[in-house]
Amino acid sequence: MSAKLAQWPRWLQVLSKAFLLAMTLIVPVVIMKGKSATFDEVSHLPAGYSYFVRHSIQYNQQHPPLIKEICALPLLFMKIRVPAVFPENGWAFGQEFLYSQDADKLMFWGRIPAVLMSLGLAALVMIWGGKLWGTSAGLLSLFLYATDPTLTAHSQLVTTDVGVAFFSTLYLFLLRLYLLKPDWKRLALSGLSLGLALGSKFSAVILIPMTLILLGVGEWNRRRASTEALPGMDEKLNEQNSSRLSSFSTRLAGLGLMLGLAYLVLWIIYFLPNDPFFYVKGMRAVNQDHRPDLHFYLMGNFQPKGWRVYLLVAWLVKTPIPSIILLAVALGLFL
Repeated sequence: MSAKLAQWPRWLQVLSKAFLLAMTLIVPVVIMKGKSATFDEVSHLPAGYSYFVRHSIQYNQQHPPLIKEICALPLLFMKIRVPAVFPENGWAFGQEFLYSQDADKLMFWGRIPAVLMSLGLAALVMIWGGKLWGTSAGLLSLFLYATDPTLTAHSQLVTTDVGVAFFSTLYLFLLRLYLLKPDWKRLALSGLSLGLALGSKFSAVILIPMTLILLGVGEWNRRRASTEALPGMDEKLNEQNSSRLSSFSTRLAGLGLMLGLAYLVLWIIYFLPNDPFFYVKGMRAVNQDHRPDLHFYLMGNFQPKGWRVYLLVAWLVKTPIPSIILLAVALGLFL
């Protein structure tokens, strides 16, 4: 398939990619016109605007502020009616902020940055797929992204999902470049993008242990390749082992610098708080407002504590069948 696609005229390849990227941008914009605010958006968008006005993270502390701030940026260039007195409750503030003025206009412009982040993620998926497996893989990856209804639905909402997906993928992409060819520039970019991912959603903390695993796998692959390249050369192997230890220690030190840069990004996103444990306290607030008697719904049934298979069933229902088939085929080929 790669060979056949490589035979296409270059203008046709560029046109195909431009068309799919345009789909990623235009379809959500068209669909979201006139769509009322979802439950989360009533809290997220007004909270993001309040962060800029008050320079503090008071409302909606259950989620990091970055995506809310990005989506609220267009509102800074509009005439906004701000409540004279800010309510203590973030939901009450959101209701008053949105519905005391043109809520449809505020929501439309607040959603535009979410669509742009989705567009950035689509481009990143295309670029990464192309780098790994060629032009055809990049185009196929972009096609699957542009035609996925779940991604189209989430890309038009002021929520954290597409934002954390974009910044997390960006971080892993840059981290891979750093592991392949370590230098200060790639190290700094990795650290900054990690901070952006952590500032998008608290679940992004999974990237930290993932980084440790990737560092270990990268070092193991490097040692195996080096050992195979120098069979029976004990002295040189000893020298190589010494340099490997030094290299791995350097990478661990690099991880420390990455975490330091990520913390700096978070500190700026949170408007320079005095409390050094601001992010940990935010993580503790994630489930504080969940009702203990809340019932979960799945396939026509309610249950107080939910189901262990809920996310798996939801994923199977939401993911297009062709994507599931392709994933199964890819897994089979990998094994």
